[in-house]
Amino acid sequence: MALKNPQYVVEDAAPGSPVCWDDLYGRIKDEAIIEAFARCFYEGAAELIKSARQAVAQKSAEKIESAGHAIKGASSNLGAIALAKAAWQLENAGKEKRLAECEDLFVRVETEFERLMTLLQQEDWLEQVKQSG
Repeated sequence: MALKNPQYVVEDAAPGSPVCWDDLYGRIKDEAIIEAFARCFYEGAAELIKSARQAVAQKSAEKIESAGHAIKGASSNLGAIALAKAAWQLENAGKEKRLAECEDLFVRVETEFERLMTLLQQEDWLEQVKQSG
């Protein structure tokens, strides 16, 4: 996943599945491990979002950068590209101290996070992701 283009703009919620099967399976190639990653993400991601929300509320550039980075890494591991890109933008805004943008960027992160969590709550989430390509 190429996240180096600072001009990249995350649109509103990406169409289709919040998880890219090709990216996810291309990284891991083992469905049991994919399911274990998903469980870990599901169990711990709310804390990541909470940390980001607090950092944005506190207008702490360093904490925003750190929280964005953590969300980017966790979501990248799960093939959640739209969430990873939104988190990357939040991370960069914190790094560059562009605090005025952080609330809007966090809304995008939160939107993609909710899409992902809604998917992961489905018993057949993995099959849905495979079918979406």
